Amino acid sequence: MKNLSIIIPCYNEEESIPQLVEKLSELQKLLVGKYLPRFVFVDDGSSDSTYEILTKNLSVFPSAQILKHERNQNLGAALKTGIQSSLESDFIAFLDSDCTYEPIIILEMLKKIEEGADFVTVSPYHPLGQVEGVPEWRLFISKILSITYRIILGSKFHTYTAMVRIIKTDLVAPVLGPRNDFSFVAAMFIKAIHNQYKIVEVPTVLKVRKFGVSKINILKTIRSHLVIILNLILGKEL
Repeated sequence: MKNLSIIIPCYNEEESIPQLVEKLSELQKLLVGKYLPRFVFVDDGSSDSTYEILTKNLSVFPSAQILKHERNQNLGAALKTGIQSSLESDFIAFLDSDCTYEPIIILEMLKKIEEGADFVTVSPYHPLGQVEGVPEWRLFISKILSITYRIILGSKFHTYTAMVRIIKTDLVAPVLGPRNDFSFVAAMFIKAIHNQYKIVEVPTVLKVRKFGVSKINILKTIRSHLVIILNLILGKEL
């Protein structure tokens, strides 16, 4: 069986953890026998009880690991910390801690890997995807960014800012970069396109989070995306 590391960054998610544990338990049951799943929780400098709640629930996941940043380093840094601990796996997956994408989507994504894909991403902006309850202003910004990337790259893909993905581990190093914020996700995807990885989008439903609040800094994230867009136009490294 193949080894699958599932990296879940968590920052001040004490309200979301019970829901996350429940949904990951269901996913684990469906993966066992087909894959050897390993959940990697990265507590990105939480100031609430996220780490303590994760620790109390660790027994639910026999091969789980909790990594901790002493201070908040942002989403990209948390994902890279998880990746560094997962390089012996066959595949690496990313999941949101707020379950805005149902974790069970990993099963459908793995089918695409089994069929030969190198890199699989969820895609709520795909013609067959859906968005439910997400604030219009946030949806507008995300869609505009994805459309802009699609035009600049001359790409067929629809969603560039979704974090939930699976990649073959031996292909992960070339698509990493220096960004530590939320724009890391888009930069990683663009590098995969540039490297001509076999990429598959899985149409998915994006839902509004039920617990807690988003930690994204909108203005800083937009600024980071604008830098990426400028670099693409100028032909510079991301």
